[in-house]
Amino acid sequence: MSDTLPAVIYSPDEGTWLSFHGIPSRIVATGEETGGALCVSVGTSIAGGQAPPHSHVFGEGFWITKGSMKFTAGNQSVDLPEGGFIHIEGGVAHFPKNETDADAELITICVPAGFDQFQLDVGERVESGEGPFPKAGPDIELRMKEAAGKYGIDLSPDPTEFEKAPALTVRQPGEGDVIAVVGDVYRFLVKGEDTGGDYALWHATIYPGGGPPPHRHAKEDEFFYVLSGEVIIFDDGKPVTATAGSAITLPRGTRHWFKNEGKEPAEMLILVAPAGLEEMFQETGRPWSAEQGAPGEPLPEELATLKRIAGDFGIELG
Repeated sequence: MSDTLPAVIYSPDEGTWLSFHGIPSRIVATGEETGGALCVSVGTSIAGGQAPPHSHVFGEGFWITKGSMKFTAGNQSVDLPEGGFIHIEGGVAHFPKNETDADAELITICVPAGFDQFQLDVGERVESGEGPFPKAGPDIELRMKEAAGKYGIDLSPDPTEFEKAPALTVRQPGEGDVIAVVGDVYRFLVKGEDTGGDYALWHATIYPGGGPPPHRHAKEDEFFYVLSGEVIIFDDGKPVTATAGSAITLPRGTRHWFKNEGKEPAEMLILVAPAGLEEMFQETGRPWSAEQGAPGEPLPEELATLKRIAGDFGIELG
């Protein structure tokens, strides 16, 4: 597939580092790397910090990797600790705030891509996560306003927008439908029905020996972020070790798979854009709970179902 974009695998310290208003941010998936399908960044929210109220045409998801954050969207406010997730639909006025006395870290997902370019237009590139992270210059407000319009961002939403009921999905830690699928455990954070079909996201627990067989996606781009443990990512057979903080972009058409070759479970976020693949897993897997632990070896009927329906979802096995 000559028109297939290559896989991109970033170690925990790699990516495009920015000083965004003087705060470190690491872009780990760009529109350029995904054909415009999605972008993902990992950023810091300083103690007491707040983004300005805004809205945009695209939907946005946030996973809290450290600390806690408060999100105000429309007329609702939601407190999210580490391991919490929120999806805010496009057009909803919102802002995040760190009301604690400790820095927080969050993963920001935007589908389609575009916010990454806004960050690049407004932020200052730095060499690495070591900094230094220059503070915002006096022209920052003008730069933001000039850039915002290009990417469908409104930095001055009408105050009445915060009197409206918002379209959003909230998952506190541990919440979401859980299934066991071919030996792994997936907990769904958002499905296509929650995002207008733009993307689906789930938390995956990959037990020792777990992971899918080699395959390609014809319909969606895929992104992984390793939260804990270690998995081996096979990019068309080439193995790369991914540890906590690693980010993996797998454009549609790439042949890949992953495996936990260690002795401890690994946890990761798995994102597909557009949504739809989650339906294949729901058909293949079975209801589960975290308390049940590892599902063990895949059941023969699970494997048979996967092989039978994979093609219907644009998945080529092998």
